[in-house]
Amino acid sequence: MNKTLSDRIERRAESLLKQHGEFRVPVDVYGIAKKMNINVQIRPELDDDLSGALVIENGKGVIGVNEKDGHLRRRFTIGHELAHYVLHYKSSSTFLDEKIYIYNRNFESNIEEIEANAFSASLLMPG
Repeated sequence: MNKTLSDRIERRAESLLKQHGEFRVPVDVYGIAKKMNINVQIRPELDDDLSGALVIENGKGVIGVNEKDGHLRRRFTIGHELAHYVLHYKSSSTFLDEKIYIYNRNFESNIEEIEANAFSASLLMPG
């Protein structure tokens, strides 16, 4: 990802934090989702290889997060799904996010996934 795109994504994450009055760490991603009218559900039935999912219907979002994942991973997944909602809502209404493994070469060429990870990192670790 080039620096211009990276800076743009970081600014979008910072804008979301300001918009929802999040000025302290750890950032309350659950609270941000709630303020955005996005329902976050911890889902026990998700496969081990699936971290989370976002479904958008009639302008409303639902984020499903894998119950088997640890607290920190869940927070990152929620940030990642918020990124899809903020950055990519026009391209799809459903996002399924597999866990990233070094051998997962499909991920390297998926710009939306790269952007969502950068957004989540910027959201959770603001400058």
